[in-house]
Amino acid sequence: IEGGRTVLGTTEEDVTNTHDNMERTVTIASFYMDEAEVANIHWLEYLHYLRKDSTEEQYKAALPDTTVWARDLSFNDPYVTYYLRYPGFRYFPVVGVNWLQADRYCTWRTAKVNEGLAAKGGDSGKKGLFGKKKKKGDAAAGGAAEGGTNAAGALANGKGG
Repeated sequence: IEGGRTVLGTTEEDVTNTHDNMERTVTIASFYMDEAEVANIHWLEYLHYLRKDSTEEQYKAALPDTTVWARDLSFNDPYVTYYLRYPGFRYFPVVGVNWLQADRYCTWRTAKVNEGLAAKGGDSGKKGLFGKKKKKGDAAAGGAAEGGTNAAGALANGKGG
């Protein structure tokens, strides 16, 4: 996401004179964002690779801070103990990760994605839905097949009913 400058705050008159929303210019650096949040299962996969390929110190440094759930007068002890590893929370967002941990995760994930793309060998054949190759003349792949037409083709040709 491209960074830039913007003006935050109100330009309207502050009737109550609270001065709590003063107009100011903010600059934001460019950054990358994934299409989905990182779930506990993704972080556990990262921890698995760290345990297998790295030192014990690096593994321990990557563990999220589970004390973010601890609050006065609240009963969040089960979250402190089970949130990261309990199967019911596998697809919930990972919490308790600082910026340095997130940066290291992104570096690791980028390397794994690039490794996966390199393993494919740059197959640039036409692919349909779910990565399956389209066949010539395949009605499901979006065209007419040996004399027949699919529903979209029939409507496009004016033969639909």
